[in-house]
Amino acid sequence: MRAAFITGYGDNSVVGCGEIADPTPGADEALIEVRAAGTNPVEISMREGHFKATLPFRFPQVMGYDIAGVVASAPTGAAFKAGDAVYVGYPTAGWVPMPSAPLFPWASWPANLDLFPSRKRRVFRRSH
Repeated sequence: MRAAFITGYGDNSVVGCGEIADPTPGADEALIEVRAAGTNPVEISMREGHFKATLPFRFPQVMGYDIAGVVASAPTGAAFKAGDAVYVGYPTAGWVPMPSAPLFPWASWPANLDLFPSRKRRVFRRSH
């Protein structure tokens, strides 16, 4: 599957794109169809190598610890099932279309929040 990842510790020049193996979820993991993924300031510090003594990476390392998406598949008896909208805040590799992730910590996506709010807004481009 196509993914964005970092190829080593450093600045933005270590960010790349390419093919990686499809995830194989473990017994306590589910697959998530990513609808939105974020990069938070801690991840930038991790990419720069500030945490490599305590959180070492194996490269290429897929980032994206904040994910909003829909469960594609989950193990029997899991709190979430296929089709559930969820938020996952965990080292889950959100820079891929469908990562696998441990079932904790997850939260249900609120039903009154659209996962695609931009489709209802007009986008204007300012010309200079």
